[in-house]
Formats: sequence, structure tokens, C-alpha cells
Amino acid sequence: MSFFKKNVSQHQGNLNLVDLKKNLQINLNPDNAKPVVHYKSFFIEVNKCFKDSHGYVSDFLGTGEPGIMVHGSMDGRLKIVTEGVRKVGSGVRSTHLTPREFYYYLIRRHSLDLAKDKRPLHLVACYSGAAEPASGKLSAAQELANITQRKIWAYGEYEEVRFVLGGLPHIINKVDVVRNVKGKHLKAKLIEPDRRYYLR
Repeated sequence: MSFFKKNVSQHQGNLNLVDLKKNLQINLNPDNAKPVVHYKSFFIEVNKCFKDSHGYVSDFLGTGEPGIMVHGSMDGRLKIVTEGVRKVGSGVRSTHLTPREFYYYLIRRHSLDLAKDKRPLHLVACYSGAAEPASGKLSAAQELANITQRKIWAYGEYEEVRFVLGGLPHIINKVDVVRNVKGKHLKAKLIEPDRRYYLR
């Protein structure tokens, strides 16, 4: 049965548009309908460039697992642009947060506690997949895994990462991939939490 159904018999002949509209009904339960899916998503930063919009989504590229896309810095912190457009480069202001500060920021600002959901979390941020070589530090992904005590899917190593199309709409619509600056497609690696560093 189609989405629209006519409440008119075929022998009635041609109807004008007004009569046809009166006799049309909407079938809210068509036989070929897929289940309704609800997503939770929000933008983390103020960004006028919609293509490069970062944030949180409850279903990351159709995996059924949540994901976060945010800027990362070479010192292992996560960055939230508060003013300006990063790609333009002028007048850009951002807040740099350690993974622990970022965890509490999401609770305060967006009422999102990353420790409550124990499904693996996808984290797409530059320099977050591995710590700076010979630094003796933990990666941002490992720190976030330890703080939240949940597994983290990290993309890339100590390098810049990005989406090809960019932005939350493409993540929700499952039409994007994560690459490094050389164009290499990056597969996620699973980071396990370490209870010895549980700091919450």
C-alpha cells in the first residue's frame, strides 16, 4: 500500500483537483515503511561555517554508537572555537581543554555525561589518536577513555584528521569518511580504559 491512498472508486472517472484533494487520505502506516529513527545531536562550538560544524551525535556514521567531532591540539588538548571561523584564520578564539576538563564541560554546557553511556564512543579530533612521540604522555583518546571508563574509537595517530565532507549533517546521513591530511582513509582503533588512571 502506498503512502497516499485514494478513497475513490475507479469507475467514478476523472476528478478535478479540488475533488481529488478531498478524496485523498494519508496512510500513516504504509506496508513498506521503515521504523522511525530518532537522533540526538548538537553543535559543540559556535561556527558560521556549517560545513565544518563540530559536535555530538548519537549514531556515528550508522554504527549505532555515539560520536564526537571536535578540534584537537598538538599538546593533547581539545579545542572549542568560541569566535571566528577557523579556516579563515583571523579573529579566531578558542578554549583549550584537557580531556578531563572537556568531560566536565560537556556536562555543564550540554548536560551530556559521557560516563553514563557505556557503548564505545567515536572521537574524531586532530592529534588525539596517539600521544606526541617520546613525550611520555597519554593520548587524548586514552585519557578520555580512562576518565569515562568506556571504550573509545580513535582515528589516526598523532596527526591531523578530518572528514571529507565535514560537519554533523554528513555524519548523521552516513555519507562521510575520516582521512588524514594526505588523503589516507583512517580506520578506527579501539582504545580500552585503564582503571589505574581513573580520575573522576
